[in-house]
Amino acid sequence: MISSSFYPIIGGSENSIRRMSQYLVEHYALPIRVLTRRYNTGPGGILPARDTVDGVPVTRVWSPGETGFSIFAFFCFGLWHLLWNGRRGIYEAHDFKGSNWIAVFAKYLYRGKAVIRLRTGRYRYEILLRSGFTRWQILASLRLADRIIVVNDEMARYLSEMGFGTDKVVRITNAIETRLFTPNPGTDKTALRKKLGLPADKKIFLYTGRPKRIKGFDLLLQAWALLPGQIRDSSVLIAVGMREGEDPVNEFLGNGNEMKSIVLVGLQEDVREYYRAADVFVLASRTEGMSNSLLEAMASGLPALASNVGGAADLIEDGRNGYLFETGNPLHLSEKILALLDREADWQDMGKHARQAVIDQAEMELCAQKRRELYSQLALS
Repeated sequence: MISSSFYPIIGGSENSIRRMSQYLVEHYALPIRVLTRRYNTGPGGILPARDTVDGVPVTRVWSPGETGFSIFAFFCFGLWHLLWNGRRGIYEAHDFKGSNWIAVFAKYLYRGKAVIRLRTGRYRYEILLRSGFTRWQILASLRLADRIIVVNDEMARYLSEMGFGTDKVVRITNAIETRLFTPNPGTDKTALRKKLGLPADKKIFLYTGRPKRIKGFDLLLQAWALLPGQIRDSSVLIAVGMREGEDPVNEFLGNGNEMKSIVLVGLQEDVREYYRAADVFVLASRTEGMSNSLLEAMASGLPALASNVGGAADLIEDGRNGYLFETGNPLHLSEKILALLDREADWQDMGKHARQAVIDQAEMELCAQKRRELYSQLALS
């Protein structure tokens, strides 16, 4: 597994690599290793060059910062590491930033196989491919790779439009263990909400993640401000994942009445209790691969409101387990919030359908089997 970022960085892609690597080692005894960058630091200072995370050996090579030089350094030092420690095998690059070319070079150095996993949605890659050199190097690496993994149908269609055949493109979505993310065992959430300091008598809409533009947090706040005052009086928007001193609500909305119904919660190591305490999950991303937060929330039995982008469109059946809204349109999101509030009596059934959709598409064992089958095919070819 080759990635420009890995634990202790906490993010969707980093979590996906960590979870899948650990599962493949523990359940299939596959000799997984991780190659990543050493630019980040841990609580005790610079992270070790060699480490073990969840039973998976990790090598970190020097690559400072987030500049073009950093990407080039990762490629050079990553390749240098493989020159001394590589072997014939399967090299899976997670997106680009040097990872793709390390995998391709390793393929030819050791007569192995190269896999490139595209971790996000079409919108981001359309932007990347506007630049001449960037377009050339990305497409060249994709053509030289043996397989391309995509996490949603949107990207599979996009690659088909660019001439990549179905024999080369494999859809394996992000995965979670649904036994860890379960609905609230009881119908009464009062005690759990009291424990978390949340209002017991209001409808709770939940957002988890960083308040980044790409995640559409500003769009969510705009949509919330468009709701009628009586709706905001009986509901609350909980946003989990804020850093200390961060106040995106004041930045986007000022000090209006809308702020009274928005609660900011800091970064949480474990968000499962927030899923179980909430009523509805909201994801307003401008682009997305397959949101881990969306998977976790739906597995926890929450109906979901999500922008019609990336993997959300694969999971959500409009009106059955949630609603999709037009990407980038806060007015449409506010209308879908109202539509869902009108169907409060159906929330429990919608939550059951939401959980089943995750089990059918993104259960860890299912996705691990698909990866194992891919590796077996490549090893035999």
